[in-house]
Amino acid sequence: MAMLSTNARLAVSEAADLIVEEGLADVAGILAFVDGNVDCGVLLAASGIGAGALEADALMSGPGWSAGRAACAACGRVSIQDCAAELDLPRDVARLHSEAGILSFEAIAIRAPGGGAALGALLLGAGRACSFTSPAGGLPAWVDAAATALLQLLRHGSVMGSASTLRAVYQAPDAVAAIGAMMQGVSHFMWRATNCSMAVRLAVISDDAMGPGEVLLFEAATAGASASKPHGARKRSDCSIGSTPSGRLSSDPGSEVAVRQLAFGGTLLERALKLNRAVTIHDTTSYLQNSPHPAPDLFSHSTPVSSLAVVPMFVGDTPIGALYFCPTAAPVDFGNIKDDILGVVPGLAMALDSKLQGNTAQLSSMVAEARTSWPLRKPRSGFRSSSGGGGRAGAGGSSSSDGSVPDGAADDQGAPLARLSDAWSQSDSDGPPTAAAAATAAAPRAPRADRAGAGCEGARVTTQRHGPAAAEEPSAAPAGAQSSSSKLCVVPMGGRKLHTESMIKALQGEIRRGRRCSLELCFVSDLVIADEIGRGGFGTVYSGSWRHSPAAIKVMAARPSGDEAVADAMEMAVLSTVHHPHIVQLYACLPGMVLADDGTDGTFSRSLCNPSAAPAAAAASGAPAPPPSFRRLLPGEGEGAPQQPATFNLVVMELCSGSLRDAVSRGAFHQRTPEGAVAVNMDGVVEVLLDVATALQYLHDSANLVHRDVKLDNVLLKPDASRALGFTTKLSDFGLTKVLQSTAGGNPAINMTGAGTITHLAPELFNAGSEITSAVDAYAFGILMWELFSGKMAFQGLSREAIMWGVVGHNKRPTFPPGTPPQFSELAGRCWLRSPGDRPAMAEVVVSLRELRAQQRAHLAQAAPPPAAGTHDPARMH
Repeated sequence: MAMLSTNARLAVSEAADLIVEEGLADVAGILAFVDGNVDCGVLLAASGIGAGALEADALMSGPGWSAGRAACAACGRVSIQDCAAELDLPRDVARLHSEAGILSFEAIAIRAPGGGAALGALLLGAGRACSFTSPAGGLPAWVDAAATALLQLLRHGSVMGSASTLRAVYQAPDAVAAIGAMMQGVSHFMWRATNCSMAVRLAVISDDAMGPGEVLLFEAATAGASASKPHGARKRSDCSIGSTPSGRLSSDPGSEVAVRQLAFGGTLLERALKLNRAVTIHDTTSYLQNSPHPAPDLFSHSTPVSSLAVVPMFVGDTPIGALYFCPTAAPVDFGNIKDDILGVVPGLAMALDSKLQGNTAQLSSMVAEARTSWPLRKPRSGFRSSSGGGGRAGAGGSSSSDGSVPDGAADDQGAPLARLSDAWSQSDSDGPPTAAAAATAAAPRAPRADRAGAGCEGARVTTQRHGPAAAEEPSAAPAGAQSSSSKLCVVPMGGRKLHTESMIKALQGEIRRGRRCSLELCFVSDLVIADEIGRGGFGTVYSGSWRHSPAAIKVMAARPSGDEAVADAMEMAVLSTVHHPHIVQLYACLPGMVLADDGTDGTFSRSLCNPSAAPAAAAASGAPAPPPSFRRLLPGEGEGAPQQPATFNLVVMELCSGSLRDAVSRGAFHQRTPEGAVAVNMDGVVEVLLDVATALQYLHDSANLVHRDVKLDNVLLKPDASRALGFTTKLSDFGLTKVLQSTAGGNPAINMTGAGTITHLAPELFNAGSEITSAVDAYAFGILMWELFSGKMAFQGLSREAIMWGVVGHNKRPTFPPGTPPQFSELAGRCWLRSPGDRPAMAEVVVSLRELRAQQRAHLAQAAPPPAAGTHDPARMH
């Protein structure tokens, strides 16, 4: 049992197979009690000679079933040594005895060893009497061991979620209601498993669809209904740039189900069935633009779809249709959520077949009758393919440049369930193979019976017009139909026509996202982390790449205190909102990440959570520590989890090469003359100051933000051969940024802590409770002007108390050296005036710097001026 799949839902099916394959029983079944109701068991897996008999009663509701009796028994089991000698057999045991010749039977409640409510039951049967009696007279030891192992599987959310969906399908009053329950349940399951809004469609094919035939494509009639999160679900935090709209998943059992008639040929469904594997499209807009013949089942109704996975469903060897997984917010890599898909699909094919009763013709006739009620839209011959063999082979997927499974890669029919996960991982990201086997995991061992039945009875048919015209009155239900709450809404659309509204919505979303697509579900496969390039109290910075472009990755441990967490969130929010040539460009924000590999004894998490300390691995070996790798925080790992992992926020930005402080230190703006004086590159100094000033002007005037930490260290350098200095500057580090008062009656930003760099703090920031204005950036800019010109640090060597005493108590400021251009020193002096109201706005600073640059260049054009020189003690004040 320890070698079963790591996917709990798949492991349940493998466990039943393993018991039979090891010769421990002739038939094995595993049930789950949904919501703790022991009178309602859902069969999750069955294997062996009596599997078909068990699957005939997959929903064991009410009294008289062996699982319920075992759950209620004090010993937690029902033991039958010889079925032929028993008069009152449980209903499932009686069927096993009559149809499969089972003589001995055991039902063992699956519950914690100390007692408590039963989560399910293990059913075992054998063809000879007394097969499950040990020499000591009790059950063999392996039975209790198997029940204990299954307890851990049934506790998993994916198993109970799958069981809940199966129960809803089996309990539906008719086929249409069952289809609606399946789509709603799968959408709900995927939301809980992935936090991703995902529409779910269901395709049902006619019995002759592999030849000339038709497909009925079902989805929620209300646009986006099935794509949304359930009532009461917590809204997911935005994990990149832009927001993810989410509606609600209706729990109304009478919700309308829309259906569309399609020709089978040329669909993605046709391709999936022929290849016996899932067909995926990573980006539907890219596929739409690059495919000469888009598949007609790509878009339908009016729900925008960003990605698509078509997972075929089989009963035995007979295809019955497919589930369509349709993320609506942003393109996703289905390879990263394959376990979630594989966890919900098993058993659905069997449940659907039980409701359809092998009679899709009745559904088709209902749709045809509804369509004939349209006076302007009569059925057309285009609804059925005239070509044999299912129409154009592979037209639905082979033409996609980024999302379809390649031709000639079909796997063997009926791949064993145990190979599913491996087979999927061996495929490329857009074509997970052999996913069709997930739908056959719990399918009956016998071929599908061609049964006639009333699977569609009780469903009401309505028609719906898209556009300005009013909808027609609902057509009459078929003869003999019973009253039901399920409603079938027919979308009268040609078999090969793509839904224009859906395409427009999808393309509009892509255009709005541009190159900054959301990463709600994307694993960080686009992110490559390489070498560490810096660390400090804020976190650790690595070089790397983002989507094959050089990038800097800032890794910050999620901080427990509220103000620190707000600072991190503010930086990510500002960077994702502001756009300016001289502000560092954000590529992505990835909050809530955890280490995929924490190294030996948690060395990575210790190092990243304490970035001011040297990396443990480096300290131990003397070699650079290897780069970390990250993954998203999975459901159930967050707050309240027994072992909550350390979480990190990743900010992916354009890669810069050092800071303005580094440039000053290496003498980029200064050159010592033979006489010992220092010549200053005034043109370069003013050019850099203009870059920073225009960035601050944008923050103040256009973004209504104040930076609060303007200094040389927070101005990064981006190589730029077109600039005389060889670089352009980028303002960075927005952790202390505040939103300014936006209206006259609004609340101003208040200085609570005086946070910032002590040498650059405006006098008012030393007083708690003072109002924060854009003038604090003007003051810090004046200090930056002095440091850039002098090449030294302001107030170097002075203590914090001495700086406060000088700046606040005696209005002291750094002194410019002799030879400083008067316009330059006068502007800096205005910037660091004591009163915030007396300091110039950054727009005025920009004008003054441009005037100064024009004067400097005019002087250079006339004659080379003497170099500005100074031998200045930075501790001096005037």
